[in-house]
Amino acid sequence: MQILGHVPTKAELLLRRGADFTWLLTVADDEPLPAATTVTLYVYERDGENLIAFWPAVEVLPGSAQLQIYADDHANVPHGAKFTVILEKPDYPKTAWLEGRVSKANR
Repeated sequence: MQILGHVPTKAELLLRRGADFTWLLTVADDEPLPAATTVTLYVYERDGENLIAFWPAVEVLPGSAQLQIYADDHANVPHGAKFTVILEKPDYPKTAWLEGRVSKANR
């Protein structure tokens, strides 16, 4: 079966209790992110229906986007929650870049 539309990369988001989360998402050199691009991480309840929280990238450069979440800010995110990273380029439709489940680690 052919899939129409963009299929986001599947990933697992590992959040450690009591530890800040930081992640540098990089893009290929031949596809730089244009100025005014935004990248946002959205986290939903396990059923995917209700938004729990969202965090915009703290920095977006032509070759990367930096996500950062302080431990206190992700403390209420449950193990098994769903997440999506949305990429928004100027004059281009919103694109789900990454998606998957959240894993919570105790240490």
